[in-house]
Amino acid sequence: MTLTVNVSGLEEKALRYSMADPQEWFANFVNYRIRVAMQEIYDAEIEKIKSNPEATTIPINVKQVVTDANIKSAAERNLEVEEIMKNEKMV
Repeated sequence: MTLTVNVSGLEEKALRYSMADPQEWFANFVNYRIRVAMQEIYDAEIEKIKSNPEATTIPINVKQVVTDANIKSAAERNLEVEEIMKNEKMV
């Protein structure tokens, strides 16, 4: 996936006031958020494993656990919440 952000000249000027290299800052931010999300997924999956009495091992490889995790995207989870809220208003 390639992420691109377009900013105007004025917006670039403001960014450069706050940071030496906006491109590097953006890349660092995205990489940090990826690490946080991967840890959140890993932690949730480990909790599922720990609550399963049939589980005999707990994996330590974060990347493998995230790869194997059956998760919903934020967009999918948001739609589910919107549906719940819509249905609650009808009641």
